[in-house]
Amino acid sequence: MTTKERILREIQRVAKRVYNELGTGHGEAIYRDAMSLELQEKGYTVKTEAPVSIRYITSKGKDMIVGSGKIDLFVLKKDSFVVIELKAVGRLLKDGGKEKKKKRKNIYNSKNI
Repeated sequence: MTTKERILREIQRVAKRVYNELGTGHGEAIYRDAMSLELQEKGYTVKTEAPVSIRYITSKGKDMIVGSGKIDLFVLKKDSFVVIELKAVGRLLKDGGKEKKKKRKNIYNSKNI
């Protein structure tokens, strides 16, 4: 198994631990920061929201920067690195959001609003 494969497996274990510990319903920043802490405790160098330039080489070989962005997690150990882009997905409701509206209404009623 290569170093990169070991790193990827470790990252998968960390992601499962973070998810099992925090559960669902949080924003990406919460999961990102928890993963960063766990990975750092395991000896990784982690950069969050690392800026990157998006480069494009034209068909004639011209190298241009066409944009910029941020990487959620840049994970480094030894000579290998991994880029992680996190996506937090809210609970999907089969009833088109009716249950959420009902809960919101009950909260307002319980607070005399």
